[in-house]
Amino acid sequence: METTYDVKVYKILTYKGARKTTYTVRWVVAGKRWREPFDTVALAEGFRSELIRATGKGEAFVIATGLPVSHRSKSAAMTWYKFAVEFVDARWAQLGGNSRKNIAKTLTATTIALLRAKPTQFAPPAVRTALREWAFNTNRRPDAPRDMVAILRWVERNSLPV
Repeated sequence: METTYDVKVYKILTYKGARKTTYTVRWVVAGKRWREPFDTVALAEGFRSELIRATGKGEAFVIATGLPVSHRSKSAAMTWYKFAVEFVDARWAQLGGNSRKNIAKTLTATTIALLRAKPTQFAPPAVRTALREWAFNTNRRPDAPRDMVAILRWVERNSLPV
């Protein structure tokens, strides 16, 4: 999770349409523009004041979401990789062999797609094998070889939050 203190909060933009009026809070985090529309001015002012309060307290903002670190939900602390491993562990006892294999293949492809960066220091077949044969296999995971454990640790660190 990359954070920054480079934040600017602008005044509320009011748009008076034919049917309704919307109030948009605008702010910039590390050069990226963010905007959040609200139906009432009170909601917009409340959200804007939260952003200003966070900057006043010296709180870091998450670059990926544009929100202060304190706005992160508890579920955002879980990465995709951790979620997938817990899913496999929860379902393992109820599934047959082919279902386990198919789930492992599907989660392998999804996990690779949900990485922050490509695993250039590891061979792509080795990453797929580590995920399919070790990470998404409840029985074999504790006995994973060192090279596979290194790959799985890298995947865990570079997995996106859910």
